[in-house]
Amino acid sequence: MEEFILGNGAAQKLEPEEVRVEGGDAVRELKRSMLEGTKNHCYQKQRPQACMTLADFYRERKQDLAAAARTITDCCERLKNASCCWEAGILKANGFEKTNVEQNFPEAVHDFKTACLAETAETIMDRQATAKSCFALSEILRRDLSLAAEGQKKMTPVVKGLLEEMNVKSLVIRGCKLGSWEACNSYAIMSFDGLFGIEKDVQFGLDLAEKSCLHGNEIKACVNLEKIYSDGFLGVENDKKREMKLESYQRKIEELSDDFELDIDRVDDLARS
Repeated sequence: MEEFILGNGAAQKLEPEEVRVEGGDAVRELKRSMLEGTKNHCYQKQRPQACMTLADFYRERKQDLAAAARTITDCCERLKNASCCWEAGILKANGFEKTNVEQNFPEAVHDFKTACLAETAETIMDRQATAKSCFALSEILRRDLSLAAEGQKKMTPVVKGLLEEMNVKSLVIRGCKLGSWEACNSYAIMSFDGLFGIEKDVQFGLDLAEKSCLHGNEIKACVNLEKIYSDGFLGVENDKKREMKLESYQRKIEELSDDFELDIDRVDDLARS
């Protein structure tokens, strides 16, 4: 709607006043406001996903790996969130350069355990983090138990403590049920020989490995199945069905290998840019 004022007996049209906005300043102010809002949600409102977003900001936009690591480890300690504790465990297990996080295996195990036992999952990422953490713990136990049985290594106090609360079987089952196809494949392998308290059931193992390969895109399962079906291991019969299955596993391996090469190409492109 146009506005007019009266002056000297005649109506005069009001011209709209020009508004000047400095684009760069406005964008910077918006970013600052968003950052402060994210910090508020992370620390004051105790929202773990805000903490993960904040860590991503420090890591990707600021290239500040130490700040990102502090945010993640603090989130795990304060909020006991699965995603935060899974990443905190990875940081402490490896002691990555520039994160200022020292390698500390007992603390890494503690964080994985917190993530594995988390009962609430705010997001799919939390559920995946819980599944991956349970599988990581199962691998730690499986490795140390196997080495101890062979007389190559004594179990560490950390692993002994874990065994008082958990076992390989329960961990891989929980990890598999929550969506870790690595855990499902591990369960399948152990069912071939009935290891770590898992009932021996070759057909069940083959079926679960096939799901891990074809539905879960777990390449290790595909490679294992290709070996089993090409060499006729585990009593697999040499018939047309075996040939069809072998072809399906080989196609999947090729498909997953192509995807992996594409990912490597993208990383190389980013490194050059």
